[in-house]
Amino acid sequence: MKGYQAIITALAVSCACAVAEDVELSAIQSGGLLSWSAASGSVCSVEWAADLQSNTNWHRSWNDVSGILMEGTGTSVEVPMFYRIACDTNPMSMITPYVRKEDMYWVRQGYSTTTNCPWGFIHDGIDFQPVSNMAPFHAVCDGTIMDVVLRHAPPVDGGKQNWDVYVVLRYNSDYAVTYNFEPKTTNLADGIIQLTNIFVSLLEPVTQRQVIGYLHMGDPSAHIHFGLVKHGYAYHNGVIDCPAPFFNEAAQDSILSLITQRFPTATAICY
Repeated sequence: MKGYQAIITALAVSCACAVAEDVELSAIQSGGLLSWSAASGSVCSVEWAADLQSNTNWHRSWNDVSGILMEGTGTSVEVPMFYRIACDTNPMSMITPYVRKEDMYWVRQGYSTTTNCPWGFIHDGIDFQPVSNMAPFHAVCDGTIMDVVLRHAPPVDGGKQNWDVYVVLRYNSDYAVTYNFEPKTTNLADGIIQLTNIFVSLLEPVTQRQVIGYLHMGDPSAHIHFGLVKHGYAYHNGVIDCPAPFFNEAAQDSILSLITQRFPTATAICY
């Protein structure tokens, strides 16, 4: 169930408008402190928009208003003029995507929308690197498999095009999780081996803890790229979001400990 509360702001003037009973705005103070209440266990985000038209695009990221390259002497961008609180009062409670923590070497990098993070670059998922070949990965939640595809990935690492297998598990109409099984190899044979070690099929209903597949390590840097997508089940039509709030407490603790294996100063899964 979704709840929204909008705050309309214009310069120093503000008013609050309730549009759902399950989210209640408490206060917005001139010092920039926003307060609200929602059901315990809800996952909430502050969203912003430049206008309140019928096709308003609500944002959670600040990427569009930072790092702006000036190609002339002037430019224009959308800036926050309106805010709302978006809460999911019945969110996923995900377990770790790996079956056994002892199978994991570390997290290569977590999720980040900024370069101000321990790994130093923007990254749209969490990379889980196993200790050895054929580590199992399972479903973090119940859902339906919406995609299983062997892909020739976009060029990386000096122009190399690696093979990977992309799996999408849709939780509900709002959220899906993605598993990108990356053997880290340009060899098609390794891609085929990876595909044969995926144990779910298109439109198959799966339950939490059901094995999705084993990771074939065509290279020591092979890993699973795990992501959370909102309002779509593929990267091209969804919004990629931080998955951390959707993991249960035990999973959050386990994943953060794997991040600190490589980045001892890390304090969060997402930045």
